[in-house]
Amino acid sequence: MQLAVDCAGFTAAEADQLRRAMGSKRSTERMQRLRGRFYDGMRALHGTRDEVIDRIYEKLEAFANFGFPESHALSFASLVFYSAWFKLHHPAAFCAALLRAQPMGFYSPQSLVADARRHGVVVHGPDVNASLAHATLENAGMEVRLGLGAVRHIGDDLAEKLVGERNANGPFASLLDLASRVQLSVPQTEALATAGALGCFGMSRREALWAAGAAATQRPDRLPGVGAQGADGSHIPVLPGMSELELAAADVWATGISPDSYPTQFLRADLDAMGCSPPTHWDRYPTATGC
Repeated sequence: MQLAVDCAGFTAAEADQLRRAMGSKRSTERMQRLRGRFYDGMRALHGTRDEVIDRIYEKLEAFANFGFPESHALSFASLVFYSAWFKLHHPAAFCAALLRAQPMGFYSPQSLVADARRHGVVVHGPDVNASLAHATLENAGMEVRLGLGAVRHIGDDLAEKLVGERNANGPFASLLDLASRVQLSVPQTEALATAGALGCFGMSRREALWAAGAAATQRPDRLPGVGAQGADGSHIPVLPGMSELELAAADVWATGISPDSYPTQFLRADLDAMGCSPPTHWDRYPTATGC
């Protein structure tokens, strides 16, 4: 484009047409239509001989065959190199950055977290007293904490409100304290409970779910305790804890991510019996035998 402007006096619009011609599958035909304009411009501006113009134009045509894919290849190669370097040297930060960039349309957050775990990254679930709105780093940048905004029904705005209230007036002391300081609906409170984000109050997920409905009726404009019976944990019955499979299902439902497990691990024995091996075992089989 710059060569056409400097040598042939192309306008910016004409140079852009040349760029588009280079990127077209039919670039040769489109560039031929600009040939006369290019020759006339070089003759008028510089008095260039036709044989010299021929050589310059041939180079432009040749570049049109590889310049467009070459430039894209270099751009993608740079991205691959930088990404690989960050993933190797800063795997937790790399994972957190990708989670904060969602939705990306490539790998799901679940796949990103599973890959990070395979590379030694510890991923923690959301916590109303530890998480920010988005994924962050903990333990000197070696671990990832999921953000409150990743929880179903919460979203960025409410997550920022929760973090802002915590920063302004201190950590939440209990579920009742949380509900009295930040207005939450029943689905929002239940989603936080399901995600394990209320575990900092010493409650299991089932206990938090039991208390969530009562806690959600608590409002800053109501007298303390009115309509919130059971939210303080005093009326919660003894409930069995969730199994590992139930915890994984709760995580995936609430956040789309299972921080410390993967759904298929609970079916691995059955899958192995069916002959479906994980990719890490494929090198044990002869080529093209399937699995």
